[in-house]
Amino acid sequence: MIARENKIIHSSNNQIEVSADDLKKDEEIKTGYPSRITVRAIEADNPFQMILHAKEVIEKRDLLEGTNPFIAWLIKLCVSRPAYFGILADCTVHLDGIEIKGTAMYELMFFSESF
Repeated sequence: MIARENKIIHSSNNQIEVSADDLKKDEEIKTGYPSRITVRAIEADNPFQMILHAKEVIEKRDLLEGTNPFIAWLIKLCVSRPAYFGILADCTVHLDGIEIKGTAMYELMFFSESF
């Protein structure tokens, strides 16, 4: 959903395509996050694209924190390092031939392979 001055100017409950690029490693929790995310509508009659470029990680958490240490070690060794990130980003939206630039915040839970 995109809003301007308390009015919804675009809402899409339809199919979208999301791609994540440019993986950055967080040294503190030893996992990564995508620093660029692109979201675009798949339908031809719904021209929409949003590109998010991470500026700053404002919150992060190891999702295994508080788990039994042996179980956490086993999951990290054999499966992944699940993490939560809250990220402040520069945002560019292309909607109906108009480009809108601003700041956005996105959150993600990332289940990456161990680095």
